Amino acid sequence: MKLFKVKNGFTGFVDVNVLVIAKDEREALESAKLEFRKVVDDDIIKINKQIEKERKKFGDIFADRLKESLRPIYDENYYNNLEIICLCDDVSNEWIGEIE
Repeated sequence: MKLFKVKNGFTGFVDVNVLVIAKDEREALESAKLEFRKVVDDDIIKINKQIEKERKKFGDIFADRLKESLRPIYDENYYNNLEIICLCDDVSNEWIGEIE
């Protein structure tokens, strides 16, 4: 098994990335994509809940206007444009990463 760092090109206080242990790059990219996609999907779910809450309070017109103004923070670029780096070729051996 190998250790990979997968970056999505976004930055917060630091680069946004996940660490993945997988047998190869393909498997690591698939796992990382799912993890990054959870962030986007969770944001969409949160927005939809907020819209439905407002719909119950104020009706369809207000909720529809709110829906037009609320957009997910990230789009599909958050999980589709990934860069992968192999940090360790064999995690069964001792290894230490660099200081970041």
